[in-house]
Amino acid sequence: MITLASCLLWVVGLAVSSCGSVPRTEIGSLHCQYAFKDGSFIGLFSFALGELPAPPGDPAQVDLVYYFDADDCSRGALFASDDEPGSIVPVGVRPRSDLAELKRPTDGAETLAAISPVTNDEEGLAFWIRTRDRGYVLVRLTAVEEASYSDLQSGRTPILKFEWLVPAG
Repeated sequence: MITLASCLLWVVGLAVSSCGSVPRTEIGSLHCQYAFKDGSFIGLFSFALGELPAPPGDPAQVDLVYYFDADDCSRGALFASDDEPGSIVPVGVRPRSDLAELKRPTDGAETLAAISPVTNDEEGLAFWIRTRDRGYVLVRLTAVEEASYSDLQSGRTPILKFEWLVPAG
């Protein structure tokens, strides 16, 4: 039996699902598993394609870089596609429920070239990352397998787990 209440619920559900104003949350992971000739290790990620091999077939596809070396990145670093200030806009440690309410960065926002070191303290950290197409994606780290450069040299593969918002529409 169809009631007025069930009809109203169906109409409201249809209106909410078709309005397209709510961003979708995607989940990803990034393994730092590729050794470079200089002794560093790298992992690459594309928001469109997922994890990428190193070197990537097309460097323009890379959005996130997870990197370790024997020097200043010995405990890991997370970079945008270009390793320069303005690429990462930190938001701070935030619960998932806050993500949809955060606004895109504006001119003059505090920026970073990288998040380093990448430790368990960064779990829950949210940040805007500038993509290759010069747009921004909101990312939140959900799990960090803390590691050191010597761990990678011993064969360990650290993994970052994260979620990001896909704009509605």
